[in-house]
Amino acid sequence: MLIKFFRILKKSNFKFSNPKNTDILIFDDESSDLIENLLSSFKYYTLKTRPEKIDCLYITLKVIFLSFFYYRGNILSSYLISIISIINPKVVITYIDNSLKFSELALRFKKIDKRIKFIAVQNGSRYEILENEFLFKNNVIKENINKKFYIPTFLTFGKYEKQIYKKLKIKVIKFQPVGSLKLEKYNEY
Repeated sequence: MLIKFFRILKKSNFKFSNPKNTDILIFDDESSDLIENLLSSFKYYTLKTRPEKIDCLYITLKVIFLSFFYYRGNILSSYLISIISIINPKVVITYIDNSLKFSELALRFKKIDKRIKFIAVQNGSRYEILENEFLFKNNVIKENINKKFYIPTFLTFGKYEKQIYKKLKIKVIKFQPVGSLKLEKYNEY
């Protein structure tokens, strides 16, 4: 983990100011263009969260202090929490619904600041949750990865996801079937 941190430092530009406040934060820039397109009339900020993609680091006393304050064994998580806290969005939204980092931070913010809403938009069929369950039950893996997921609001393709997530006891607080964003974009095109 420390090696990844130094790689990020080496390739990043440094900003010696805090990020600006915005109402909407897009978590993870991977496939974010579809969400950005939907939010084009709103003010938003896209936060790169993958170590290999982070190319800008905010370095201020506030970021450093909050990173230490929220540190629980993971430098990247504490840094992301500090950035989200400073941006102070009303909504954090991701198109990577199977992101364990999103789940981890959504759970942490449940205790830190309940006012910030975390929303995941389903990006694809989630066969891997069935695979995770199968591998765990057959002792191929020692830990049930599905237990790490926590999604406060999940915008899904349909009702099937609600059934399967509940059956596998994956922590989703609210399901909202909305259909496929990719299909909608295709139909619009």
